[in-house]
Amino acid sequence: FAGGQMAEPTNKKDASKPSAIETAKANGYTVAVGRDEFQKLSPKSGKVIAMNSVVDKDMAMYYSMDQQNSKDHVSIAEYVTKGISILDNPNGFLMMVEGGKIDWAC
Repeated sequence: FAGGQMAEPTNKKDASKPSAIETAKANGYTVAVGRDEFQKLSPKSGKVIAMNSVVDKDMAMYYSMDQQNSKDHVSIAEYVTKGISILDNPNGFLMMVEGGKIDWAC
């Protein structure tokens, strides 16, 4: 999984419950936040949740045209390229790519 950030990673009604991020880590996911952690991902990373460190008020990635400081933003194209390199194997793979903000822009 890759994109912006989780809008509500914690349970607002019960703060004693672990966050979705901690639950993912406990279930074997590598959680990478930001460009530096994203670039370190490899096929050995296993199951991955990669999130941009720079997001808008809705915790979503910025539109490409609004990514003024591109060194801090990870683009959809970069996520796809990295995904292909991580998932490439003799058995093949399925990748679904969707830019949700295109829906927001009508």
